[in-house]
Amino acid sequence: MALDYVDFAAAKCDREVHPWEFWPMPQGPIHFGEGAVTPDPFIVANCGGYALEQLDLLLLGLRERGAAFTSCAAYVEGRKLA
Repeated sequence: MALDYVDFAAAKCDREVHPWEFWPMPQGPIHFGEGAVTPDPFIVANCGGYALEQLDLLLLGLRERGAAFTSCAAYVEGRKLA
C-alpha cells in the first residue's frame, strides 16, 4: 500500500504541523504591547526539541518504507532528491 500523506491529511484534517512547533515556545504569558496571552500548557508542551525528535522519527519511518523526499524547487523542476 502506498503512503500518500497529502490524501491522508486532506481526509483527516485534524492534525497539522506548524513551522513554529519546531522552535521552543515560551512558557507563561506572551507579552505584546498593551497585553499578554497565556497559552494553555498543551499548546506549547511539545514544541522545540521534542517536535524535532518526532519529525526525525517520522522521516526515518517513511524512509524505511521507501519514501523519497524532494525540495519544492526540485519538485517544480521535475527532479527527485535522495
